Amino acid sequence: MSSKGINPDKISFTSFTGDKETKDWNLFNLDDVRFQVKNNIILHNAYTYALNELPVNQKFDFWYSNMYKHEKMICNYSYLGVDFPQYEFDIKEIDVHKLYRPVYKDKHLLI
Repeated sequence: MSSKGINPDKISFTSFTGDKETKDWNLFNLDDVRFQVKNNIILHNAYTYALNELPVNQKFDFWYSNMYKHEKMICNYSYLGVDFPQYEFDIKEIDVHKLYRPVYKDKHLLI
């Protein structure tokens, strides 16, 4: 088997038009990452107001049903630049990050 013509930095596919195309392989699109992180923070913050109004015995279920997925995604993206140093991303560059107050610390979410 020959490796001639194989480039791990490119991906080949057939487009919806039927043409064969080759594009650069990027695992993450940083503009999309920024958009996703910002939206997750905004949604998390909105749910935080409701969480704070609930009785103590209802808080965990509400958090898990409505906020966990946002906290987990924010946490995962926080370490993007650590796990994939080729992507220069710092969650603090997201303008709403300063308003983000997670319920659980990253170490608990990552377990």
